Amino acid sequence: MTALAGTLELCLQAFDFSLVKGGRQEDRLTPRIVKTAESSFIPALDSPNLDGRLIQLFSLAAFNPIFCVSPWPCRDIKMETTSNALTQGALRWSGEHWMVYLRPEGSEQDTGMLSLYHAYTSPAGMGTAAFVQIEGENGFKGFCTDNIAFAHFVKDTQIGAYTPYDVEMPIVDADFSKGGDILERPTWTIAAQGREIVTTWLALKAPLVGPPTLHPKIVFTILVFADSGSITLDGEPVPGDPYMRDGWKKSLGESKSSCCFALAETMVK
Repeated sequence: MTALAGTLELCLQAFDFSLVKGGRQEDRLTPRIVKTAESSFIPALDSPNLDGRLIQLFSLAAFNPIFCVSPWPCRDIKMETTSNALTQGALRWSGEHWMVYLRPEGSEQDTGMLSLYHAYTSPAGMGTAAFVQIEGENGFKGFCTDNIAFAHFVKDTQIGAYTPYDVEMPIVDADFSKGGDILERPTWTIAAQGREIVTTWLALKAPLVGPPTLHPKIVFTILVFADSGSITLDGEPVPGDPYMRDGWKKSLGESKSSCCFALAETMVK
């Protein structure tokens, strides 16, 4: 089982801090703060009966569970929490955010950029919207969407100073399809204005679950970075590779890949 597969399976596990079997004092999980190579801000729980391995736990703001992330089985662990540990507020949006930014080695200019938002729920309903900017004589620039109201919602609420692409690009109608194995090689395909854009995420890292995020009002995410990724335009690969982006330092304490995706991203008012 991959680290990501293990994480997503564990995200379905239950809700209180005592072990179902035994309930012995030595089986209790003790909360503490740990500093890891992935992040300096990860709250974690320790158990001596889990061979010193860490189970990272985070609150999901709008839905009241606590999720655990670990490449090891959580077995019979249940968890409980109190309401004061959870973020309160009306659900503003929940969905996915997929990003691929490419540039040639040694260059400071991106050759291809995609930032795609896929809504489970929003004030504009369900939908998908993607900023696509591919440089070159036969390139492509457009804010692709299958829900114009959702595209305006994204532009009004998701864009920040860290955005590297032209946010004033024209809105264009598009069809979207997701494919591949989300645990190993997910893809998105966009058909717009007679063009086809295919993006792929490869060499996925173990996910980071929960806050912090770049956006101050996004209270939860399952964030997966990829060491490799690609964009093709009408079957032709866009030159360049993912690179380390300094923009992640503010929230994660270090540079991270320009190729990543966030699942269950959640915003409250």
